[in-house]
Amino acid sequence: MTDPLRQFFDIMVAAGLNPPAWEVWSAHARDNAELWPIEKAGAMIGGVFFKGQTVHIAVRPDWHGRWISPTLRRAYDTWTHDCPITTAIRPDNQAAIALATRLGFKFKADQGLYHLFEKEPTPCRT
Repeated sequence: MTDPLRQFFDIMVAAGLNPPAWEVWSAHARDNAELWPIEKAGAMIGGVFFKGQTVHIAVRPDWHGRWISPTLRRAYDTWTHDCPITTAIRPDNQAAIALATRLGFKFKADQGLYHLFEKEPTPCRT
């Protein structure tokens, strides 16, 4: 079975995200990070990767626009976090910007190659 982090890395490459070399990225990813794999029909089609206050979402190109199931969306909508989370999106990636906006992220800053979007902390639900 392939390492889920390696699968996620390969999905990022397929999605055109241009991460650093596998050896560099995997060392970074294995240090206090969390990966939530997204699976369909028993195969990993993408994932949500958390490192500190940063989130990365990558989905295989053939699943763009159709990977968020109602169950996954309900789980996301009830998920709470006590600090803001940030994502960096290329300004020309309109699909990713639209997704981030639908998921509650707001534009924060233009960093040149990337735009930063931030999602405010959510209160714990009891």
